Amino acid sequence: MWHAYNLIQEGDELRGSAVRRVQTESSTGSTSSHRVHLKLTIIVTKVLYSALASAEPSTTNPSSSTAPPEELTLGPSTNVGAAGAGGTATLHVSGKVSSENPHVKKGAFHTLDLEVGRDFTIIKQAGEWDSVARERIKEITEVARGADVGAVVCGEGMANICIITNHTTIIRQRIEVQVPRKRKGGGTALGADKANNKFLDQVYAAIVRHFDFDTLKVLIIASPGFTKEAVFQHVMDQAVKQGNKSITSARSKFLLLHSPSHHVHSLAQILASPEVTSQLKDTKFAREGIMLDKFNKMLDADPLRAWYGEQHVLKAAERAAVSKLLISDEIFRSPIVSRRKKFVKLVEDVKGYGGEVLIFSSMHESGQPCLRNSSASDTAIQQQVQERLESFNRIPDYNSYLTYVLTQLPAEDATVRSMAGLLLKNNIRMRLESFSPDVVAYVKQHIFAAIADQVPMIRNTVSTVIATLMYGLGPENWPEALSKLMELVDSPDLSAQEGSFATLVKICQDMPKKLDLMEVSGQRPLQFMLPKFLQYIDSPHAKIRVHALSCTHQFISPDVNALTPYLENFMVSLFKHASDDSSDVRKLVCQSLVQLLATRPDILIPHLANVVDFMLFSTQDKDDEEVALEACEFWLTFAEDPELVDHLRPFLPKVIPVLLDSMVYSEDDILILDTDEDDAAVPDKASDIKPHLLQSKMHTNERIEDPENPNNPAGGKSRGAEDDDEEEDSDEEYDEDEDETYTEWNLRKCSAAALDVIAVAFEGEMMDVLLPFLKVKLFSQDWLDRESAILALGAIAEGCITPIEQHLPVLMGILINSLSDPKPLVRSITCWTIGRYSSWTIKVDATLEHKQQYFVPAMEGLLKMCLDNNKRVQEAGCSAFATLEEEAGAELEPFLGSILGNLVFAFNKYQQKNLLILYDAIGTLADAVSSALNQEGYINTLMPPLIQRWGHLDDADPDLIPLLECLSSVVIAVGQGFVPYAQPVFERCVRIVRQALVEFQTFSSNPAQYDEPDKTFLIVSLDLLSGLTQGLNSSITQLYASSDPPVLTLLAMCLQHPDPGVRQSSYALLGDTAISCFPILKPSLSQFMPGLIGHIDVNPAPAEVSVCNNAAWAAGEIALQAGPEMEQWVQPLMERIVPVLLSSKAARSLTENSAVTIGRLAIVCPQIVAPHLQVFVSAWCQALADIKDNEEKDSAFRGICAAIQVNPNGVATSFGFFLNAVARWTRPSPALHDMFKTILVAFKDNLEPAAWDAQLNLLPPIIASRLRERYPI
Repeated sequence: MWHAYNLIQEGDELRGSAVRRVQTESSTGSTSSHRVHLKLTIIVTKVLYSALASAEPSTTNPSSSTAPPEELTLGPSTNVGAAGAGGTATLHVSGKVSSENPHVKKGAFHTLDLEVGRDFTIIKQAGEWDSVARERIKEITEVARGADVGAVVCGEGMANICIITNHTTIIRQRIEVQVPRKRKGGGTALGADKANNKFLDQVYAAIVRHFDFDTLKVLIIASPGFTKEAVFQHVMDQAVKQGNKSITSARSKFLLLHSPSHHVHSLAQILASPEVTSQLKDTKFAREGIMLDKFNKMLDADPLRAWYGEQHVLKAAERAAVSKLLISDEIFRSPIVSRRKKFVKLVEDVKGYGGEVLIFSSMHESGQPCLRNSSASDTAIQQQVQERLESFNRIPDYNSYLTYVLTQLPAEDATVRSMAGLLLKNNIRMRLESFSPDVVAYVKQHIFAAIADQVPMIRNTVSTVIATLMYGLGPENWPEALSKLMELVDSPDLSAQEGSFATLVKICQDMPKKLDLMEVSGQRPLQFMLPKFLQYIDSPHAKIRVHALSCTHQFISPDVNALTPYLENFMVSLFKHASDDSSDVRKLVCQSLVQLLATRPDILIPHLANVVDFMLFSTQDKDDEEVALEACEFWLTFAEDPELVDHLRPFLPKVIPVLLDSMVYSEDDILILDTDEDDAAVPDKASDIKPHLLQSKMHTNERIEDPENPNNPAGGKSRGAEDDDEEEDSDEEYDEDEDETYTEWNLRKCSAAALDVIAVAFEGEMMDVLLPFLKVKLFSQDWLDRESAILALGAIAEGCITPIEQHLPVLMGILINSLSDPKPLVRSITCWTIGRYSSWTIKVDATLEHKQQYFVPAMEGLLKMCLDNNKRVQEAGCSAFATLEEEAGAELEPFLGSILGNLVFAFNKYQQKNLLILYDAIGTLADAVSSALNQEGYINTLMPPLIQRWGHLDDADPDLIPLLECLSSVVIAVGQGFVPYAQPVFERCVRIVRQALVEFQTFSSNPAQYDEPDKTFLIVSLDLLSGLTQGLNSSITQLYASSDPPVLTLLAMCLQHPDPGVRQSSYALLGDTAISCFPILKPSLSQFMPGLIGHIDVNPAPAEVSVCNNAAWAAGEIALQAGPEMEQWVQPLMERIVPVLLSSKAARSLTENSAVTIGRLAIVCPQIVAPHLQVFVSAWCQALADIKDNEEKDSAFRGICAAIQVNPNGVATSFGFFLNAVARWTRPSPALHDMFKTILVAFKDNLEPAAWDAQLNLLPPIIASRLRERYPI
C-alpha cells in the first residue's frame, strides 16, 4: 500500500473495485437495495494513506495530453498488496468517475478504497512513468530485492515461508501437511512419522527454493513448542547430506525463536526481538541509517563535503559533485508535476555520472531523520551494545551476566534486556551442559525477578528462558520453579499472573509426559496444578483464561492420565465458556473438544447433543474463521473413527448442510481469487512455478487384481514408487483450485475434507441427506453456491460412488454444462470434479451408448478447458484430463487425432507454469495408448512442438526436466517411429550426463570451493536414455557404438555415484541396454557385474531400496541374454538374492523382482540353482502367484520348472505352493504349459492315487478344479 501511495499522483486515472448499495424499484412501487460489485475508473484528485495520511492541496489540473496513457495493474500477483506482519494499511483515493457505468454517473465524485489483495490499475499519461516510479515498480515486483530477512513460522505440520522486505512481509509459500493425531489407546498414529518427515522435507525444499543465503542476513525459524528445533535440525541434516554448503556455511544466520502461534501475524512479536534487530544492521533501511549517520558525522568533521537543502544539493549535482544522494520519497509525492520532474531529473543525473542514490522511506525510522535533518541514528548504539554483550563470550560467568542484564537492570533499554534474555535462552538450549553449577544456580535464583516486569516483551523473554531451562534440566530437577510459578498464579499483580501463566503454557506444551510422571516427595505436582488451571479458566481477564485453557489442553492425551480425575470439571468449564467474548477462548474450547473426541470420546458421549449444537454453531462463526476452522476439525475427527460413526449418524441432517455452506468462498477468498479476466497471454512470474518433483524409474510388476480389494496397486514399470504398499498422498486433495499464495488450510478445505470422510463412512445415508441441498445449490443463481456444490460433488466421489451412480447421468450433464460457466472458478472446480468421476464415464461394463453419452462429452469438455483463456482453468482442465487419460487407457485410441490437435495447440497458448502440466498430460497419454501412438500422422503432429521446446531450452533450464520425462514416455510409446528424432536427443542426453559427471568430479575434488551440482538433470537424462533404449530396441545399437564418450563408460561412472537416485536410474538403463543391444554390453560384463551383485542387499537403507530393486531386475535381464556365459556370476548372485526373497522386511516389489531374477538364473544355469530349491521355492511361489501373466513371469516359471526337473525333491515339501502358483496362470505359453504338464504328471505318477487325491484336496476347491481341467491329473 505504501508503494502504491508513492505511485498514484493527482491527475492519474485509477481503475479499481468498488462496492455500492443500489436501490431498485419494482413494478409495484416497492424498493429494495442490494450490494453491487463494480469496476470504476476515476481521475485522481486526492490520496490519503490510512487515517494518518494527508493530501497536499491541488494546484494543477489533470493533464489533457492526447498521448496514449500508460497502464500498470497492481494486485496480489505483484505483491503490492502484501501485508506486513499485522499490517492493515489502506489507501483512500478520491476523484471524478471518468467512464460510464450503469450504477454511477460519469463526473460523479467517488472514493476508491484500495486494500491488501485487491487489484487496481494506475493509468498515467505518456511519459509520466518516470525513472523513480519505474524503479519503485521494479522493487515491488522483484521481491528478492531488499529481501534481507527470511522467516519460517511453523507449528506441527504447518509452516509459513516468508520474505520480509524493507516495506512488506510477503508469504512465499504455505505448507500444510496433516500429521495424524494420536489415537485412542495410546501410541503413535499410523503414518505420523511419515507425515512429519514429509512436512520437514517440504520445509527444507521451500527454504532452498525461496532463500538466497548469499544475500540473506537472518533466517528466523519460530514456533510454539519445539517444532522450530526439529525443523532446524532437519534442515542442517539435509544440507549436510546433500552437500548444500550455502546452508551449512550460513548456520550462524539461523535464529530460533519462540512464537505464540504458527500464524504469520506472530511475526509482529518475533521481529521485535533484539536477537533479530541486532542482526539487521546491514539491511537496506539499516544501511540508510548508517549512511545518514555518516552524513551527520561528516557535517561535523568536514562540512565542505556534506551539503543539504534543495538549492545546495541541486548546485552540487550540476557540477557532478554528488557521490551519495540522500532523498525522501515524500518529495516525489508532490502534486506539482514540475517539482516532481525536477527531482526525478536530479536522481537520474546523479545515477548517470556514477553517484549512489538512497531514497528514504518516510515510513521507516531511517526516513524520519532525513525529513527533519536530524543528527541521530541508533545504529552505532546498537552496534556498541552488541559488541559489549558478545565480548562476554570469553568470560565463564557470561550467562550470569546475561541474567543480570535481563532481570536486574530495569532502567536499561527493554530491547537490550530482551536481547540478553534471548541470547541466554539460546545458550541454555545449545550449551547447557557447559554451564558451571554456580552459573546454573545464579540463573535459577534471579530469573524470577523479572517475571512480573511491566514490559510485556521482558515478561515473555523471561518465560521463554524459564521454560527452556526447565526442559534442559528436567522438571524433576527443578521442582522449585513449578512451585514458584504456581505461587505467582495467585498473585494479585496481573503482570505476575500473566508472566507465570505464559511460562506454564510453554512448559505444559513442551513436556506434558514428564510432568505427568513427575513426583516430589510422593506427591504429583499436576494434582495441584490442574485444579488451579481449571479455577483460572473462569478468570475475569481474557488473557488469563486463554493461558489456563491452553495449559489444561496440553494434557488431553492418551499418553497422559493426570487430567482424568478432573475431566468432568473440565467439561463444565468448556461449556461455560462456549460463548466467551474472547475468540481466542472459543477457539481453545473447540480445540479441546476435538482433542477429547479423539482421545476420550466416552467423556463427550453423554453430552453429545449439546457438543454437536455448539460445534455446529461455531463452524458457522462468521466473525472469526479461525474459530470456525477449529470447530470444523470436530467433524473430521468424528467421521474418521469407526467406533464413533454410529454416534454421528443421528446428527447427519444437521451437520451436512453446515459443511456444505462452509465450502462457499468467503469474501476474502473472492477478493484474492475471483477474477474474470482472460489472462492466458500474461507471462508467469518465477514465483508461480512450483518445483518439479522428480520421479526416477523403478521396475515393478503388475499384479492380478484382487476382487476383494479392487484398489490393490498394480502397474508395470512405474516411476518413483519406492514401495507399492505406500499410502497414497492426499494432502493436496482440495488444492486444485488454489494458487500457491492461497494454500493455507482453511474452513473451505476442511469442510470439503470432512464431507469426503463422512461420505466414506456413511455412503448412501449421507447421500440421502446431501442430495436435496446439492440440487438447490447446483441450480442456484448465485455462482458461489453453484461452485461450492460442485466442490461437494467432487469431495464425495470416492465414498458415495455406489449410491450416487443412479444420479450421475443427470449430474454429469450438469457438470458438462458448468464447463461453460462465465466464472473461471466454477469452470476450474468443475474440471476437478469431472476428473474425480472419470472412472465412471469409462467403467468396465460401460456400453457404447454410455461412453458416447458421458465419456466423450467429458473428454471433449476437458479438452476445451485445456484451451480456456484463463490460466487457472487451463491448469485444472489439463490436470483433470491427465486423470481421465489414466482411467481410459486404450479407450482413447479412436480420439487420438483430436486429442493431439488440442494438446499441441496448447503449446502456443500456455505460459511457463501450465506448459509443465501439459508435458505431464502428453506423457500420461503416451503411457495410456502405448504403441497406438506410433502412426506417422500422430508423430508428425506431436513431435514438432516438443522438439521446438527441446531446442529452446538450454541444458541447465529447470523446464527441461519435465520435458525429458515426457519424451521418455513418448519414445517408449512410438518406438521405431522416434528414429528420425533419436540422434540429437540421444547426443544431448549423453552431453548432459557427461557434463553432470564432470561437475560432480570437480566438486568432489574440492568440496570447500565448489557447490555440489544438481543431480536432477543427470537422473532425467539417464531415464530418457533408458526410454530411447527401450523404445528403439536394437535400432539404438548404432547410437551406442558411435557415442563419444561411450555410453557404457559414463554408465559405469554413474553406477559409482554416491546418490541413490542416480544409481537407481543407472541400473534401469543397464537392464534396458542388456535387452536392446547386448552385443555392446557383453564385452563389459566383468566391469559391471561385481558392483551389481554388491548392490543387492538383504537389508538396504530406505534410500537404497530402489537401487537394490533395479539391480536385481537388471541381473535377470543380463542372465537371459548372456545364457551359459552367466555361470560365473550365478552362485554369487544366489547368495545375495535368495536372502532378499526370504526377508519378511523386503518391499514387495523387491521380493517380486528377486523371484523373477532367480527364475531367469535357473533358465541359464539350472544345475546351480536346483540344489537350493528347498530353501526358497515356497517363498518364490508366493511372491509370483499374484503377478499378472506376462513374458517376465513366463521366463521365471520356465526357469524354476527347469530347476525342478533337475532336483524334483527340492519342491516336494512345498508342492502345494507350486500347485497354487501353477493354477493362478490364465494363459501360460505353450512351452511353459508343457513344462507344467510334465512336472504334474511325473509327481502324480510317483504317488499312490489316494495320496495324490489327498494332495489336491489340501488346495482350495477352485484351485484343484482348475488344475484338473487344464492338465491330465
